[in-house]
Amino acid sequence: MRKNSILKQASCGLIESLDTQNYRHFYIHMDDEIDKLNLLEEITLSYDDDNHVEVTESRHNEFTVNNEDDMNLTAFRELVTLLSDSPRYTDYRRLLNDKLQRIDNGKANISVFGGFSAGKTTFINALMGAKHLTTSPNPTTATITEINNDETSTVVYKSEADLTETLAALSGERHDTAGGYQKWISRNIGKVDDTYKPLLAGIQENYAHYKDDLGQTVSIDTEDLIAKISNDKDSTFIHKANVSLDNDMTQSYTLVDSPGINSINARHTSETRDIITDSDMIIYVSYYNHVFSRSDETFLQYIQSLKGKDFPIIFIINAVDLMKSEADKDKVLDYMRNALNTMHIKHVLYPVSSKRALDEGDEYFTTAKAEIMHIADQHSGNVQYKTLQETQRQLINTLMSNMRQFEDNGEERAKLLELRKDLLNNIDGITAGSINDTLKQEIDIILTYLTNRLRLQLYDHLKGLLTVSAMSNKHYIRDHKSIIVRNIEDFLTLETSIAFNAVYRQADRQTSQMITQFNERLEIAGTPGTLSVTSVKAEEPSVHIDAEVLVPFDKILYQNKNKTGDYRDALLELAETIVQSVDTAALKAHMEQLAEKYTALLDAELKEDRVMITAALQAEPDEISRTDYDEDANLLKAVESISI
Repeated sequence: MRKNSILKQASCGLIESLDTQNYRHFYIHMDDEIDKLNLLEEITLSYDDDNHVEVTESRHNEFTVNNEDDMNLTAFRELVTLLSDSPRYTDYRRLLNDKLQRIDNGKANISVFGGFSAGKTTFINALMGAKHLTTSPNPTTATITEINNDETSTVVYKSEADLTETLAALSGERHDTAGGYQKWISRNIGKVDDTYKPLLAGIQENYAHYKDDLGQTVSIDTEDLIAKISNDKDSTFIHKANVSLDNDMTQSYTLVDSPGINSINARHTSETRDIITDSDMIIYVSYYNHVFSRSDETFLQYIQSLKGKDFPIIFIINAVDLMKSEADKDKVLDYMRNALNTMHIKHVLYPVSSKRALDEGDEYFTTAKAEIMHIADQHSGNVQYKTLQETQRQLINTLMSNMRQFEDNGEERAKLLELRKDLLNNIDGITAGSINDTLKQEIDIILTYLTNRLRLQLYDHLKGLLTVSAMSNKHYIRDHKSIIVRNIEDFLTLETSIAFNAVYRQADRQTSQMITQFNERLEIAGTPGTLSVTSVKAEEPSVHIDAEVLVPFDKILYQNKNKTGDYRDALLELAETIVQSVDTAALKAHMEQLAEKYTALLDAELKEDRVMITAALQAEPDEISRTDYDEDANLLKAVESISI
């Protein structure tokens, strides 16, 4: 019955995919040979001219590059200058000046993601206009690389625990130091998957050299650091490289090249969340002949779950100079655009040749770079710019209120006092913690569909993890149990996080609504300042399975490796068995704890603003003299004449 239910859901998903053209980035396995494919690897695009449907939508989807939302900082600077002659409005001048300085001094964070060997490093070099960087293309040795214009470069070495955690997953052994795994490495380096050989070779050859540096952050010459991150045997020991390069790009932007979520390094995977959260812009780089895979789809869903569906992503189709014709390029763009539109991703899509841009110049790249910088500038200052606008509206309302106080024999003053009293009574209720019960209800809703989602997604994932070829070894699961369990738990954790992040977004949304409604009333209270909060860093729920449930499936999968239908049935049963082994009660409790911790962090962010605004609301409104009235009337005209 359960198997039939799963197949029925899968069939419904297939029918839906045919109706929505979702099939254009699905892969349907027709026989045993296709089952041998690793579905997490990139695929080569296949396109049928006869079935091609013309797409009329813009390559930019709903998101277009324009100047409508440009920040008019000049007008606000004029306003600051104007207020310098008005000592009664020093607080407003200070607030405006502080926000302008944050915009001026702030650097947009641009994060670059994409598959390994997609040309991310070449693209980043092209952005900077020179071949500065080379990095490891191997997912087990790649480092997080941040490019900035700090005074010196620094290297953050992995901890001993980072290394032993990975080695324990590979070997099934437990040792206190990476050195304790040397015998196992010597015996098994020739047997492990090719993906892990560079990592093991680095530990085997260079552990003694780096063991005293583990866990340290060290200043280093830039060229020496670049050499280290491009060499597997050195980059094995590096968690993060902060590369100092002073150029036009790094003066305004910080660039981050991240290995993403497919790295074996668990610390990389957890830090990827923080990188995405802190990003003002995300650029996703794909290689022209394998532009979209299932792992890409999953990662993009993860980004959406963190940033929201309104956050635009820049997509780079790299190396288009290698395409045979313009028609081929158009087909790739159509394919990519359809996939992104199906996922409802706001996007801008650029076909470029990063290599040609470095060697001789590329018109497509020049256009892409100019628009990317413009979009990054817009998004990085948006929050501060909105608070500038709020402060300007508060100033105008205060000026008008002060003039009414002089004109109406105390009626306006009485209204102000009543409003401030009401706001003081309300301000302590503006807390993210007040929505904890609502978030618990959202968690209950998520858990009602999560089990089925995990079962179906895991079945598909297992096809690439436990292939027919791999299961030709009758003890494959036993021999690789630790790394298989780690892989499955990482996958289930990611899928669970994609669903659970909706709780964080709901907390952000409802807290923002409370703050906005309060600030709208605060604008007419005659006081400076507003409540504001940005997203805070959050943890993700971790999913753990009972490893022992895998043991019987060594025999089952081995016995059915030549029976296509039975093999798939066994994978379905395995997926269901694994998901059933997850302790959902413990997972629910963990989710509720994370939600409460998140709202507490949001409230901590509000604390400073709350103290400042409370003090302002408790103060008596100033008495307005005739001189004050005349000054305010002239100031109001001057403020309104500034085009903001």
